[in-house]
Amino acid sequence: MTLEEEIAIKEFKSRIRHLLIEFKQLKEESMHLQDEVKQLKDSLEIATAAQKKLQDNYETLKTARIINISNEDLVQSKRRIDKLVHKVDKCIAMLNI
Repeated sequence: MTLEEEIAIKEFKSRIRHLLIEFKQLKEESMHLQDEVKQLKDSLEIATAAQKKLQDNYETLKTARIINISNEDLVQSKRRIDKLVHKVDKCIAMLNI
């Protein structure tokens, strides 16, 4: 084998070693990124579930508030009716005198 061929072979081996090292580094980085993606997906799933629960709680609270407002209106309406009945009773009493 000539000197040029030996140099070319050594250079080729050196490049192969370099490519193998780079491949190993890229493979490790890829695995790390895949783990990170999985963690982010899990976090997103947890956050989505929490958001859904909060949305459900909010809807329940809105419904309860509407019911509460309706009850307050009902109480106020009953008070107004009682006052009107009392006034009518006074008027009837005045007419009977």
